Amino acid sequence: KYLFAHNKFQDAAYQRFNETQLDRMHAHIATMLANNYLEEDILPDDRNPIEIMHHAKLGIAKIEHNMYHLITQIAYRASKMASETYSYDQALSFLTFASDIWELEVKDSLWKIDYNLACDIMIEKLNTQVNLKQFEEYE
Repeated sequence: KYLFAHNKFQDAAYQRFNETQLDRMHAHIATMLANNYLEEDILPDDRNPIEIMHHAKLGIAKIEHNMYHLITQIAYRASKMASETYSYDQALSFLTFASDIWELEVKDSLWKIDYNLACDIMIEKLNTQVNLKQFEEYE
């Protein structure tokens, strides 16, 4: 984990990279964290799906297609965690990310690869929109 003592240090570090390099860096971090997420010897406190999603969302342009399913599973879990703390806006952003990531590649769809997860995401998204009183989304 990299933690910056002050946001000025983070800003200085980020200024050294161009946008493509930042995308690659975030994609790499998301991929490493996602691969470790399922490891049994990792302590539960070190498995933070919300942190993984932070990097996945920033590095989406460079995440490999073979990681989409795992990232989608983690996005769903992150949305559940966010909903448990009444962070419905954050939960909805994770659910939207989980469904939108599959639109980047037209050859596969989440519905074909994992129908149950696709259903869970859609149901959770509808419930979250109700909690946010976004009723126009139903029409």
